[in-house]
Amino acid sequence: MIKAVVFDKDGVLLDSEAEYDRRRKVFFAEQGIDDSAFPDFYGSNNDEIWRTVEPVDEARRAELFENFIQRFKNEPMVYADYIYPEAEPALRAIRKAGYMTALASSSPHAYIDKFLAAAAFDALFDYVVSGEECARHKPFPDVYLNAFSALGVEPGEVIVVEDSPKGIAAAKAAGAYVIARKVPSFPDIDQTLADERITTLEGVLPRVLAL
Repeated sequence: MIKAVVFDKDGVLLDSEAEYDRRRKVFFAEQGIDDSAFPDFYGSNNDEIWRTVEPVDEARRAELFENFIQRFKNEPMVYADYIYPEAEPALRAIRKAGYMTALASSSPHAYIDKFLAAAAFDALFDYVVSGEECARHKPFPDVYLNAFSALGVEPGEVIVVEDSPKGIAAAKAAGAYVIARKVPSFPDIDQTLADERITTLEGVLPRVLAL
C-alpha cells in the first residue's frame, strides 16, 4: 500500500536545470576554463561539479565556487519563473487524497528554502531534506532513505518522482517505485531505469488516486 509520494526538486517541480547550466557556462567562459571535456552535470550536486572543475587543489576549488556565487549574487534565481504550472495543483490533490509528501533534493538546504518561499510550497510537504544533510549524494540512496525514515514508511510504500539518471538510480536503490517526469529543456535525458515516465506531474495522479 502506498502511503507517501516523495519528490525531487529541480526538473521535477521546476524546469531549472537549463538555467543552472547556462550560468556555469558563462562563468567558465569568463574564467577561461575549458569545459569541453566536462561530463553532463544534470542532476549533480555542488561538490561533484566543483571537484570536476578543480580535482586537485582544494583551496582553488573553494575560491572558484565562491567566485561563482559572487558572480551571480545580483542575479538570484527567480524560482517562480521556472515552476511547472501543474506542480501546486498536483501536490494539493495528492495530499487531499491522504498521502504524505516529502521533498528530497541534492540542492543545498538554503536553495531549497528559497524555492519553497518563492513557490509558497512550505505547507505542501511533510518533510524536506537536502542531500547535503546525508553522508552520500545521489546516485546513492541516502537522501531517500532519510526521507522514508522521517515519514515512517517502508520503501515499498513510497512513490518517488524523479527526473535525472542519478536521482532515478538513488530512488531505485532505496527500494521505491520511481516515476520519471520528462523535462522539456532536456527531452533526451536517460530515464530508462524508472518504472514509468510521465509528461507532467498530473500523470502521477491516476496512479495514486486509483490506489
